[in-house]
Amino acid sequence: MDGVWASQVRTRIELLQRLDVELQVFGASSHEWQFAPPLTREELDAFEDRAGVRLPFDLRGFLLEVGSAGAGPYYGLSPLPDDLEAAKLREAFVGDASPDDESVMKDPSRMGGALVLAEHGCGYKSLLALNGPRQGQVFADSREAFEGIVLEASSFRVWYDEWLDRALVEWAQRALPELATSDMRAPEAEEALALVAPLLEAAAAPNAPLTTHEKLYTTPESTRLSALLHLRIVQRRFDEARELVDRLRDVSEADREANGLLAEARIVGAEGLPEKRLAAAEEGLAMPSLWSSTRTSLLREKERALRSLDRHDELVATVLERARHTGERYAYFDAACVQLEKNDVEAAAATLMLAAGEEGDLPTRAQRAIQLAEELFDVLDPSEEKALRAYLGRVAGAS
Repeated sequence: MDGVWASQVRTRIELLQRLDVELQVFGASSHEWQFAPPLTREELDAFEDRAGVRLPFDLRGFLLEVGSAGAGPYYGLSPLPDDLEAAKLREAFVGDASPDDESVMKDPSRMGGALVLAEHGCGYKSLLALNGPRQGQVFADSREAFEGIVLEASSFRVWYDEWLDRALVEWAQRALPELATSDMRAPEAEEALALVAPLLEAAAAPNAPLTTHEKLYTTPESTRLSALLHLRIVQRRFDEARELVDRLRDVSEADREANGLLAEARIVGAEGLPEKRLAAAEEGLAMPSLWSSTRTSLLREKERALRSLDRHDELVATVLERARHTGERYAYFDAACVQLEKNDVEAAAATLMLAAGEEGDLPTRAQRAIQLAEELFDVLDPSEEKALRAYLGRVAGAS
């Protein structure tokens, strides 16, 4: 294996590990961006001798220098098979069977000549051909969905590198809306955005060609456009961002106008125009039958505008509206923090008791609120924590 590539892989995985701390990229919750220890040369040679095959050079190097399983496409790179399964590797590659051979095409258990690189879920797999004219190529096995075996990548290295790019793009699609509304970005985010920018630009280009992976698992055009739009906001290329708003409206399947206003709110917010941000958010919120996620995002934009305008009472009301809308306790925590900014301990305590639910009498709810607030105390000023704890304690102790 090219030692430079091994180093690049480890560097990219370390970056993704720092970025995706909540393991939201598909499959990350399985491998957690970790590798199983590499194989020794003796272990790998012994496996090949038992299986009667020779693995491609790029895969051998990966197993020796990077890891024997773990961080990788879909649910992660699979370990080498046991001896019983390894015996099938010397057979003819299953993907070379005729499409008319129903004994193979309708039986996903037929795995001759195919090393399973990764599980996609629902019975789908990525296979590495070890024999025949397509030796060394990677195929998507979609026989469980009656879609056959199709070429996924020309080699293991190409397959893995394409996944590294996809993982970075998926992180960006999730993170960019928040990054576009923040003036603070961690160094790893800046590094990632520099890497992902050309990928987002290529994916959002009109008539962009689809890879085999994208044909199997299509990303909506609206998602690709939205990611590039928010990147342009981060880059402060506002005119280009506005051009993308019109394209986004054209391809959105739901909340077209509201999502256009949401994008406009983020653009003018980044331009430092809170009044226009507020107007766009309120216009979007006034539209009927919004999807829950759209309403939540518009409420957040309204909150940011109200904070910039120092309209405290309206800010509290809006954060509470988001809390009631989502039912998430962290939204109630946000409201309590806003109330504590004005030293309104009683209101903050009442908000936490709302988060604790309506069951039971007031002292019981206050006790539950104290338990919930333990998650909040870490971010509070010590004097705020002391005052809030004391107030809730008095309510909880009331007869």
